[in-house]
Amino acid sequence: MKLFSMARRFIHDPITARELSQLLAASGLTMHEFCRRTGADIRRAKRWLSGEQQDPPLWVASFLVAMQSRDADERVQAWIDDRVVDARTEGDDGE
Repeated sequence: MKLFSMARRFIHDPITARELSQLLAASGLTMHEFCRRTGADIRRAKRWLSGEQQDPPLWVASFLVAMQSRDADERVQAWIDDRVVDARTEGDDGE
């Protein structure tokens, strides 16, 4: 008997560009802030918001919904500030 012989696949209702835009506005984040906090590529985020690229991953909407919770913004920002530095200002050459 072979365990886990089939991968499970989860599906969700597609997230439209309009829904994504509404979630972004409700979260209080700009697109640039969203990208900085999640590591999402700014070009990809622009394509999601314009509708050029359909159905962003579910984690995108999940993150934006979570950011609407009380004190989520401060907690996420503190976590990021502990771990992320701007290589341009820190003199890091990326090695």
